[in-house]
Amino acid sequence: MAFYGLPLKIPNRSLTSVLILEPVLGIDTSQPSVDAPLGSTPDSQNYIMREGALQPRPMLSLRQTNPQPMGNIPILGGIEAISVTGERYPVVSGTTRWAWYSNTSWSALSYVVAGDPDLNDPPSGTNTDYWDFTQIYYAEKDENLAIGASGSYQSLYCWQSNTTVFSSLTGAPRATTVAAFDNFILAANIRSGSSDYVQRVQWSDRGSASSWTQGLAGFEDLLQMRGDITRLLPLENRLVVLGENETWQGYRSDFPNLFVFQPIDTAIGCPYPWTATNTPRGVIFLGRDYYVYLLPKEGGQPVSVGQRLHRSIRNLIDRPERAWGAWDHTTDVYQLNYAIKGGSGRPQRAAWLNMESGAWAPQSYDVVSGGLSLTRGFEVQLSSSATTWGGLQAAGITWASLNMTWADLAGASEERAVLVGSSAGTLYHFNSNATSDNGTPVRSYWQSSSLAGDSPSVTKTMTRLYIDYQADSSSSLTVSVSQNQGASFDAGQRIALPTSSGVSQAHADTYTPSRYPTFKIESEGFRYRIYRFLAELRYGGRH
Repeated sequence: MAFYGLPLKIPNRSLTSVLILEPVLGIDTSQPSVDAPLGSTPDSQNYIMREGALQPRPMLSLRQTNPQPMGNIPILGGIEAISVTGERYPVVSGTTRWAWYSNTSWSALSYVVAGDPDLNDPPSGTNTDYWDFTQIYYAEKDENLAIGASGSYQSLYCWQSNTTVFSSLTGAPRATTVAAFDNFILAANIRSGSSDYVQRVQWSDRGSASSWTQGLAGFEDLLQMRGDITRLLPLENRLVVLGENETWQGYRSDFPNLFVFQPIDTAIGCPYPWTATNTPRGVIFLGRDYYVYLLPKEGGQPVSVGQRLHRSIRNLIDRPERAWGAWDHTTDVYQLNYAIKGGSGRPQRAAWLNMESGAWAPQSYDVVSGGLSLTRGFEVQLSSSATTWGGLQAAGITWASLNMTWADLAGASEERAVLVGSSAGTLYHFNSNATSDNGTPVRSYWQSSSLAGDSPSVTKTMTRLYIDYQADSSSSLTVSVSQNQGASFDAGQRIALPTSSGVSQAHADTYTPSRYPTFKIESEGFRYRIYRFLAELRYGGRH
């Protein structure tokens, strides 16, 4: 048509596009929001990204009727001790006391003097002396021992499964970290008399946790290592030796050199030992540069897995020596918990890494009042006494009196959970059915990246946002849109999410113009799963 002129000029007409976002890539602060891939987020709190969906995180609930077994003493360590008969007993430690969980109840353990009267050395640490734990078979009693080391350089301590007392471990050195490997007990960062041997690894006789000077017992000083040894962790067929500035490993060898130690990486270490956590992929820990590293179980040097959230941790973290990690096998998630500047001095923020997808998800715990300052956590299996043989026997119930088969009871007696202690001595567990952190409201929000970054010269209008979701009960969320890449948001719209066992769809009519549209969803106290967003954008003017 000649009246359009030559060369041909098409009239200015609007163009509508739909962008599909699957919000499971996790946080990404490593690049500008306009360059981030669809499905990632520059800002999020209290959501998790797993199994192809975005959902509010599990929330903190009290465990049974006595959640403070040691009073107001901070929980500084813990382990899931397993007896030779397969019964599981969570054990936690504080500054001066231990407690154990059995038959749906927590009970404080009493300290007793071991066979040698000179071993009257009850724990007396401070509320920042975190504990390290391991477990080993004790042949003399045909039972397993839980062994703990305090950061206060006291004796190693031990507890025999299914007993009510704990004591100092006979013959053991004073150390800050302990691990079981090939039926040896190894301790590191040793104090002897008034001298500290911060690069020493010492081991017991094989098969005898209380023999440290006879048989195959021995020690080695890693004099080439720069800085203190901070943590020992077994990993497959080797022992990982983490130092402040370096990462080493140890292997079993032939007599007389029972262990051979060698450096893995002399540039990367772990000065924050309680972040070091064994996972099915290897050991994950926080480095001095605030990057999160993975030491692969297949071998090799530590590799960074925390690039996407490095800036967030670097800007927020405070007292990193109090940060700690935990692994949740049920959700395939590594939890990194840390204190924040201007906070309580204990961990109030967390970053959860889903190892299946590689997505990082930030979390927060009562940041305003600090009442949920979480000190240590570990994975446990909590059992109901009504469905274990010991519990049935204690209750006077016989097999003949049961109206169910053992297969009917299987599973009802087991509950995998991450058990978490606080600075107030309260024990919680993460509950996927809870809607608040033990009564404290939890605000969950997720913000999209800046959309349509490939067309910077054209204004877009977000006309509608579709939400594909699933909800086991009626829920709702608020949708709001930003015209300035998240600096501020327009008034939000409340969107109902009716109960839906299958994937259903809700939508919000937005009509917000912006060069780079950005939207945010938020909710409080609801349980649902979001699979994808469909953002309808109109490019240019309307004619």
